[in-house]
Amino acid sequence: MSRHQPSELQDIENTVDCRERMHLAVEAFNRAMESEDYETAREISEYVIGSGLPNRLFGTGFQLHCLNWLAHYYRTAYAESQDGSAEEQAAFHGLMNSLWRFKWVVANLPYDAVASREDIERANRDIREWYAHFKISPESVEKALTEQSITMGDAQAAQKHYSLWQQSEADGNSDCAACKQNTLILYHHFTGDYAQVLELARPILNGKLGCTEVPHITYPHIIDAQIRLGHTQEAEALLHEAAALITASHPD
Repeated sequence: MSRHQPSELQDIENTVDCRERMHLAVEAFNRAMESEDYETAREISEYVIGSGLPNRLFGTGFQLHCLNWLAHYYRTAYAESQDGSAEEQAAFHGLMNSLWRFKWVVANLPYDAVASREDIERANRDIREWYAHFKISPESVEKALTEQSITMGDAQAAQKHYSLWQQSEADGNSDCAACKQNTLILYHHFTGDYAQVLELARPILNGKLGCTEVPHITYPHIIDAQIRLGHTQEAEALLHEAAALITASHPD
């Protein structure tokens, strides 16, 4: 079994052009699979998907492909490991981390220009099956599908998944309070309840709720709600605040 050069992943990371980066990643993954170099395939997949935050440098369709492979890879490694071994623990952690990131990919899959409705529906079925098999609450799935429906402009589906989300019990796989608040804001902005958007934004804007992505991804909906309600001065002030924070944050 051959191994690729250690610099291959670094070459992908250092590529500035988005098309070239995507091309290099796909080619490297395919070469790894052809040579049965599954450790390299795992490293590439982990990078393409992202760890603490979603990696927005790659198309969501390719991320879904890598994530599906990664989940099955860790599941096989877990099944083949000795009970109670360090290898079993590492495989289980990798599998649970992969299932956690399924929410990112499913929610953002409509942004992929080549993803068909059938692709999206298949991904939705897959995440439900994975979560049901491992007895993970559907709460975070319904939250992700609420976001997905909003992206697709499907008001009926958004209302259905929002209702199911609110009715579901959270568990250890659920998102943080700030991310949940962001999705509440996203939903009420989508429905046109701009006054409710500003009310829900209070704990985020006063610093009581926040995380690595919030308020960064929340600002557009809050600012737009302010503009629509005629609060133009507040919107302009918040725009400058948002630009300063985002500029000073992680490059992504």
